[in-house]
Amino acid sequence: MKTLLSLLAGAFLGATVVILADGPREWPWGPELDAVAAAPESHRILLENEHVRVLEVVIRPGEKEPAHTHPWPSVMVADSPARLRYYNAEDKLVFEHPEDRKPPTELGADWMKPEGLHAVECIDEVPFHAIRVELKQAR
Repeated sequence: MKTLLSLLAGAFLGATVVILADGPREWPWGPELDAVAAAPESHRILLENEHVRVLEVVIRPGEKEPAHTHPWPSVMVADSPARLRYYNAEDKLVFEHPEDRKPPTELGADWMKPEGLHAVECIDEVPFHAIRVELKQAR
């Protein structure tokens, strides 16, 4: 009952509640920081329903995305990998990856947990391109 009340309260107050395998969690960032709203130049919805949201992610050479979030766990498949820099909520460099770009024929697939506020910069001569499948109801 407490969980149901917190879900209803969150919905009423406009808060986002993320449902994960281990239960619901409050998402501390507002919908304006969702990737599609905050970084529309690099995130485009290809498909969305009650189960998944499929995004195309493109970061052009020399571009740094605005800070944004991803509230759901996801699978990301990079079909055009590139060298990237990843920044945290304080805009501090967390890591640069990879040191050398993967060959274009090698698809990079990664399991991603929900991501809080972050930004990504493409530091390669080629654009980064990926498909990200966000699982709205992780079970």
